[in-house]
Amino acid sequence: MIPVKLILQGLYSYREKQEIDFTRLTQAGLFGIFGSVGSGKSSILEAISFALYGESERLNSRDNRNYNMMNLKSNELLIDFEFKTHDSTGYRFVVKGKRNSRQFDDVKAFTTTAYRFDDSEWIPIDPKSIEQITGLNYKNFRRTIIIPQGKFQEFLQLNPTERTTMLKELFNLDKYELSDKVIRLESANNKLKENIDGQLKGIGEIDPARLEYLKNEIVRLNVEIATQKQDLDVHRKQEQELSALKILVQKFNKQDFEHKTLLNKNEYFATLESEIKQFESLSLLFHSDLEQLKLTRNNLQMNKLELEQNINLQKVIKQQVSEWKIKIDQLKPQYEVREQLLQTSEELKKILTMREYEAEIEALNVRLQKGNQVLISNDMELERKLLKISEMEGLLEEKKKKLPNLRNLTEFKQGYLEHKKMQESIKDIVKTQQVILITNAELFRRGEDILKGAPDLSQLIEYKTEIPESFSLEQIVASKFYESMDQMEEYIEILEVDLKEKEKEIITFEVQLKLEQYASQLHDGKPCPLCGSLSHPYIFYREDITQQLNKLKSEKQETTDKLNQLKEILFSLKDNFDQLISNTSKLELLYDEAEKVSEKLVQINESTTFLHMTSQQLDAEFVRYDEESKKIQLIEKEIKKLNDELKTVNENKVRFTKAIHDIEKDFVSRKSTIDLLIQQINLVKLSNFEDCKAVDINQHIEYYQTTYQKITTQYQLAEKEYATFTSTHSTLNGKIEAGQQSDLIFTKQLTDIEDRITQKLIVAGNLELSSVEAILQKQLDCEGEKQRINEYKQQLEACRKALEDLEVEINHRIYNEDDHQQLILQIATLDTALSEMNRSKGENEKELRQLNKDAERYALLKKEYDRLALRGQDITELKNLFRSSGFVNYVSTVYLQNLCAAANDRFYQLSRQKLGLELADDNSFQVRDYMNEGKLRSVKTLSGGQTFQASLSLALSLADSIHKIAGSSENFFFLDEGFGTLDKESLEVVFESLKALRRENRIVGVISHVEDMQQEIETFLKVVNHNEQGSIVQSSWELL
Repeated sequence: MIPVKLILQGLYSYREKQEIDFTRLTQAGLFGIFGSVGSGKSSILEAISFALYGESERLNSRDNRNYNMMNLKSNELLIDFEFKTHDSTGYRFVVKGKRNSRQFDDVKAFTTTAYRFDDSEWIPIDPKSIEQITGLNYKNFRRTIIIPQGKFQEFLQLNPTERTTMLKELFNLDKYELSDKVIRLESANNKLKENIDGQLKGIGEIDPARLEYLKNEIVRLNVEIATQKQDLDVHRKQEQELSALKILVQKFNKQDFEHKTLLNKNEYFATLESEIKQFESLSLLFHSDLEQLKLTRNNLQMNKLELEQNINLQKVIKQQVSEWKIKIDQLKPQYEVREQLLQTSEELKKILTMREYEAEIEALNVRLQKGNQVLISNDMELERKLLKISEMEGLLEEKKKKLPNLRNLTEFKQGYLEHKKMQESIKDIVKTQQVILITNAELFRRGEDILKGAPDLSQLIEYKTEIPESFSLEQIVASKFYESMDQMEEYIEILEVDLKEKEKEIITFEVQLKLEQYASQLHDGKPCPLCGSLSHPYIFYREDITQQLNKLKSEKQETTDKLNQLKEILFSLKDNFDQLISNTSKLELLYDEAEKVSEKLVQINESTTFLHMTSQQLDAEFVRYDEESKKIQLIEKEIKKLNDELKTVNENKVRFTKAIHDIEKDFVSRKSTIDLLIQQINLVKLSNFEDCKAVDINQHIEYYQTTYQKITTQYQLAEKEYATFTSTHSTLNGKIEAGQQSDLIFTKQLTDIEDRITQKLIVAGNLELSSVEAILQKQLDCEGEKQRINEYKQQLEACRKALEDLEVEINHRIYNEDDHQQLILQIATLDTALSEMNRSKGENEKELRQLNKDAERYALLKKEYDRLALRGQDITELKNLFRSSGFVNYVSTVYLQNLCAAANDRFYQLSRQKLGLELADDNSFQVRDYMNEGKLRSVKTLSGGQTFQASLSLALSLADSIHKIAGSSENFFFLDEGFGTLDKESLEVVFESLKALRRENRIVGVISHVEDMQQEIETFLKVVNHNEQGSIVQSSWELL
């Protein structure tokens, strides 16, 4: 996984949106993320982990994680992480969160979406597919890709079982876990054997005599069934002919009954037909006139009734019109002068308003007098404050002039201190020089002793350094040390290469030895426990594996002993040489420092700026400066207080002046309003109301307003009622005239209709009108009844025709029920006998088929049972081979040995050839201490810095293996902190190792607050936590 881009907002200390482009960082190979403690460096890694896996190193789901992860000054959270895999496929994981706007503590559940870049667009995918994308679960992701604070040393400190479990997950070693598969295979095989054995017992033995009997019986039954079928077909044909004749006779009898029933209804339908003809003729002649006669009589009666009602109502309305006309004439004089009442009430209101303004004017006069007095007092206070401030400022200026010069005093004091310090430094330098000279002499002597015990390598390595004649004794010894150490290092490298080759050969022989154990148990026809193949054409076999393996182990031990001896000598020599070089450098620095101190002391002695004062006098001047400064501060504080009070007095003056101006403005406004109101009063005499109280004036106002409203309402009501009744009276006059005219018209129409009906009765044969009305009141459905008559005639004719057809079809044949039943009984008897024969034949055939099937099945099951029994023996052998995960543990140990060997190469260099990392028999890590005769000890005895070096070596080796499996050409991981426990020398070694990783096509991100790291790494991000903006990310190329 290679990161491409990360966007952060609202997470922990990241308040504002920050975008990190990893492209330039990863191109550098080695980059850093730096910042002070609490700046938000580690939050970058936690954001990546949370976006991918939904897990947080700091918080779990029980810690109210949503609320605590969101920045307290933010209402939204955003994590947008984009990366690519080893096949350059782009992926993007986005986490969003939002705070409840109504409840600050309520942060809604975060939503995670994921995308894959395909055909120039982001395609949504399942966020839970991250383990398939990276091949790592969250726990192993933290151990190999993003290694957070406190987790860097986890792989080193895991117990063997946990470490084996981790390797199984990382390298998919479960594929070598065959024990459970073999057990399941054995269980399945046993179940199949038991099932087949039960089936064999269920089938039992097959009887050949029974098979022959069943075949003969089936042949006999086939002959009898054929004869029986012929007889049955003859009887069934006779029965079919009798059944058809029976049906024809039944139809004829039914049709004959229906024909007689229809003939009995002939008289009823003849009478009905005659009545319909009479009803239709009278209806055609009288129906229209009778309807008009009835309608005209009703209209005449209704018109007379309505005319009588309108005449009576007209009399009542006329009386109402006269009464309302008299009412209007009485109210009209008062109505015409009603506006004077309203105007009088308005002028009385103005008198009340004038009185209110006059009272307010009196109050304003009182306020104006008080305001002028307050303003005069304020001006006097203002003059006093200004005078006091002037006096205090003069005193302040006088004090500042007498104050000693602090800068000069400080320079004087610094000069005294430097003079004293330089004298003490010279004494210390002289003592240190003497100690170093003595130490160097001892170191030269000890170096000579070490070289005497070292082997002579001149015959193995041609290496010689020409020493110039100008070299001192120390330089000659140092040159000798250099040459000896270079010879040893080259020989150690040769031995280490030889040792690695032997270790590879040993691992190869051990694998072959293990494979030979499996191969010895292979047999033709039996499946291989590793691949399942049944064919084994080339079985692995070697006779001398154990002998060669023992020889290699012996050679390895000899090489290891020799290597440890050389490393111990080299370490001692290097340690001695390092101390010698270090002391020499320190001595040179001390010489330079002593020279500088002497020069500085001369400069201080030459300075005369402070020599006119003693140290006691200088201290007294500092005391006097402090006392005068305190007095000046008190005066400045008093001046500030007076200025604040002066500001308040000025503000009061402005406020008082504005208030007086507002009062004067209100006074003039109210006086002008009173004059205007006096001019607007015309109907009311002011003298009449001078002594009246406001209550009395309000009563007059209410009287005038009530009287105005009463007169207006009464007059308008009288006019409305008069107009309504007048309109109604005119409408009734029109209705009465129309009613009288309609009465004449309806009477004439009635006479004409009665004359016309009389003439038609004479034409119809002098019929009575009552008889005609009685016939027409029957309300016959002529069309429906005609339809019934026609249907009756059609049914009668159809029934007659059907009788004739049936007589022709029967053709004088006679049906006998007893003969028919006797024939049916014979057919049933034959059919029963035939069914019994077929049943017996079917049972025999079924039994024969089952016996044949059982015989075939028995043979197949017996063959399968024998095969499973043989397979069970093979499975038992496999079970013994793979018991208790033995093979998986063996493969896991091989993986761990390879990891340890690769990590040891780097750890040996990091520790400066002092320590080695090895694997114990129980798969725990041990340290070989070359400083103590190459003896082994626990990794728990390592110091903090050494533990970090070992952890770094293992982490790099583990990352190499994982990326190799994934097929990735780029190797990447983050390293958070881990440098705080290292001293400066170890930090330099680690840093050189990290820089070397760039040459190995690696990408390493280092997160630290150590300043030295920042100075060495050119490409980096700087994280700064501001109080208002939160964490801000800046790149090194932007800071240039």
